[in-house]
Amino acid sequence: MSIEQMAVDAAFASDIARDADYYKAPGPAVKVRVIATSPDYRRDVGSIAVQGQQRLIDVRVSEVPTPAQGDTVTPYIETSPGVWAPGAEVLQVTKRPDRSDRCALVWTLDLVKI
Repeated sequence: MSIEQMAVDAAFASDIARDADYYKAPGPAVKVRVIATSPDYRRDVGSIAVQGQQRLIDVRVSEVPTPAQGDTVTPYIETSPGVWAPGAEVLQVTKRPDRSDRCALVWTLDLVKI
């Protein structure tokens, strides 16, 4: 195992990541670890500036080797102290998954709530 793989695995094992169910149609859910981010974006449309937030998650290539547009993710929520279960929020992959990290170990998925 490379030092890069060990670093990625450590990040996904830490408190910044959480469990989620990943659904690739057709098929059953796969339990994965995800790291969620919500960066701001700004788009200029003519003379109007539109601002918003993206919903992104990172998932390890070792857990989801071939994500695709249309796949869904259900993040887990803490239902009581120390007890986690799938939440009610379902997110759908809206764009082509990106694997631009230097070692190609992590997919970044752009999501929208459905």
